[in-house]
Amino acid sequence: MQMNLRFFLSELFSMCIVHGYIPNSFLNTTIVPICKNKNGNMSDTSNYRPVAVATAVTKLLEHFILSNISPFLGTTDNQFGFKAGHSTDQCSFLLKQTASYFVTHGSSVHAVFLDALKAFDRVLHMKLFEKLIQRKVPMCFVRPTETLVQGTNDANKVGQAFF
Repeated sequence: MQMNLRFFLSELFSMCIVHGYIPNSFLNTTIVPICKNKNGNMSDTSNYRPVAVATAVTKLLEHFILSNISPFLGTTDNQFGFKAGHSTDQCSFLLKQTASYFVTHGSSVHAVFLDALKAFDRVLHMKLFEKLIQRKVPMCFVRPTETLVQGTNDANKVGQAFF
């Protein structure tokens, strides 16, 4: 039985990639509000962030696509967030070590910090797709990625109620 499901999903995902088509049912997500600060004002809408929950099959398809395009998505050693095996703690440590080195050697240290809060909400998605193409990601993976990012059908959920 498990072998049949694995075979079926493999065939389904391969067809999605070959034909560049994602079924509409894969684009259905549920938007769930997640509380940012449980000690904060629970009736303040700014105390919540929306999280889109996709179906299990869609998450598997996303993983399938990511595993195929990740060789094209190299990053620099200076990226710490959103990178496997790295964290912003490493960035903080590196910053402290670098500043300490220069201060110890008689230099001034100047820093500028950027608050990237909600940065992904402001990203021009078409620029991301252009970058995928520039990095030679096969179009058979770019098209479904674009559909998954831009084509979701959202339903909102608060408690047990959908609206």
